[in-house]
Amino acid sequence: MLKRIINTLVSSFISGILIAIGGVVFLSTESKYLGAFAFAVGLFFIVEGGFKLYTGAIGYALDNDKITNFMLPIIIIGNFLGTFFVSGIIHLTRIFESINLKAVDLVNTKLNDSWYSVLILAIMCGVLIYLGVNTFKKSNNNFSKVFGIIICVFVFIISSYEHCIANMFYISIADLWSIKSFLYMLIMILGNTIGGLLIPGLSKIIKITE
Repeated sequence: MLKRIINTLVSSFISGILIAIGGVVFLSTESKYLGAFAFAVGLFFIVEGGFKLYTGAIGYALDNDKITNFMLPIIIIGNFLGTFFVSGIIHLTRIFESINLKAVDLVNTKLNDSWYSVLILAIMCGVLIYLGVNTFKKSNNNFSKVFGIIICVFVFIISSYEHCIANMFYISIADLWSIKSFLYMLIMILGNTIGGLLIPGLSKIIKITE
């Protein structure tokens, strides 16, 4: 059990790093569209490498055994540590000042939003991440695998949907952790969870009623 916890923590730490790398790219480009496209590199290499990302894993909770679901909070912790690590080392670089300014504006926009708006936007993000990850897992066509990841990430960023792990990085690089940002993070995690479970949950209802 301890070995599985350690493996899960390390795998999710890697995912946090990859999402944060995508976040750095997004904050570094003037074009939201180019940034959204480039951000997809993080999720692609997470699913390609089989690393653990909470928003990618939660969609399968209805089919998981209890031990696998027990690991979900461990994944969140590892994801956070990965994003926090990248934020920490970026603080030491010449690019920090420029992306910090953008991150502050971005995070303040999120924190000044209503809780129900953030929840809804997080739910929509959860749906898209599930679709992208599930397409990658189920498709036998390499183009569909890659396109599914890229288009889902592109859409959720362009639509300003809320991804809890990406926001962990944005809040960290903006140096804006507070009680309010922590509470909003919990709302984002809840929204991503609902969104990730929405389609698989409804699909089970369809199968039951057939």
